[in-house]
This record gives sequence, structure tokens and C-alpha cells, in this order.
Amino acid sequence: MQTRTDKHIKGIDVSRHQGAIDWMAMRAAGVQFVYIKATEGVTYIDMKLKEHYSGARRAGLRIGFYHYARPYNDPRKEVENLLKATKDLPHDLPFALDIETNEGKYNREQITFFSKKWLEEIERLTGETPIVYTYTHFAKSYLGPELRPWPVWIAHYGVKTPGDNGVWGNWAAFQYTSDNDGLPYNGRLDVNVMEPDFFANWNAKQLPAVEGACGVLLNGERIGGGYIIEARAHVPIRLIAELFGAEVGWDGANVVLTTKGAK
Repeated sequence: MQTRTDKHIKGIDVSRHQGAIDWMAMRAAGVQFVYIKATEGVTYIDMKLKEHYSGARRAGLRIGFYHYARPYNDPRKEVENLLKATKDLPHDLPFALDIETNEGKYNREQITFFSKKWLEEIERLTGETPIVYTYTHFAKSYLGPELRPWPVWIAHYGVKTPGDNGVWGNWAAFQYTSDNDGLPYNGRLDVNVMEPDFFANWNAKQLPAVEGACGVLLNGERIGGGYIIEARAHVPIRLIAELFGAEVGWDGANVVLTTKGAK
């Protein structure tokens, strides 16, 4: 894995265990992002989720949410808990699966299966690529190569270069201490660095590229235009509907077409 350097982006992660944080002081000290614990298992929501979120947002930090996994649960229910708790809180960094316990009984195959299903469920429901948080020894003992397609946020304290974990060759983020590292906070605090490209280029809603323009013809006459995206033509529905005497509306879940005079 790569070595931590001064060129990496500094960030912290927090949960209910942290007291009051001076977020502007954190920003002044060079902290540019924070991962906030949102949920655990299928019902638990961190009691300081919204407090930490509000402070970090006001300070202009980039924000991500992490979920502490309990592998005895249905991973779909755990994802449901996370998305419900954060649905009104826009985020700037990918959702993180915090997988660091086998509950004293699950093996590598079982933990890997749970993790893969969790990650796939986030992708299915959000269209976003999540990140895996774990520590070196746990990954080596309990995680399999099936998780390699997802980026990793690796924890390994007291070193500048994380050790071999058996799954990933590079990290997107690296938690290198839980002992504050001189930041303006009176207590223990996890400190991380992130690859600059990952920090700059991850986008919660990555849209497909526009491949070209297209026209819309009615009886041979051009009446408007649209775009080619992923080899399909996309045109404004209002343009087509109104030509045929329909009104276009939105009910919060569906595009609603109503022909004039209809009850």
C-alpha cells in the first residue's frame, strides 16, 4: 500500500463518543473532511449525528457517513437504517461500511458475503459506489478478494505505510491514529488522510456523459432537440406531450400526463 505523505488530505471521523467540537478550529488546523457515524445495525442511530453534521457543514467540511455493521443482521435492513437516517442530509463523500467485528463466531466467507451484499444494496438503491472501512488485521483474517472492486479506507495505527491486508493493494483513505495528532480537540480523536484524486473526484451522483445531440421531427419538421446518452435518445417529455394536447405534472414519484378535458 502507498505511504502517507503531506500531500494527502487530512480528515477526522466522529461519533457520539466525541464531545463538543470546534469545527471552525478544525478547519483552520487543516481538516478538510469528516466521516460521521450515522447508524449501527438495523435500528440504532447515533445520537450526535445531526449535531456533528450541522457543525461540519457550517465549517465547510466535506462530509461522509459511516455505518457500523453487525453481521448477524440482514445487510439489506442495515442499509435501510442508514439511508433512512441520512435521507435529509446531503453528503460529499461515499457511504462507508464499517466492518470490523466477526461477532466472535463468523468466518471469512460469511463476513465477506455480508459485506458484499451490503455494498451491492447501497449501489442498487443510490447509484453510488460505497467505501469499505476496516483495519489491516481484520481484512487479512476475515475479508475476501470479492470485496476488491470497492475502495478501502484502511486503519493501521503507528505506521506511515499500512501493512499487507490480503485484499487491497492501495487505499483511498487511511486512518493512522486514534490519538488526535495535535488537532484542536481535548480528547481522543481518529485522524485520517485521503488520496487527493479520490477527495476531488468522488461525486455522489455521477452522471453519464453526453455523447451527442439529436433532433426531434414531427411529420418531417424539426420541433426540438435532445441528447444521446449511453446510446439512447433523451428528449424533454413536456415537448412531446404538449404537442398532443397533454399537460405534464409531477406527483412526487411519477410523471403525470393529463389530456385536456380529462377528469
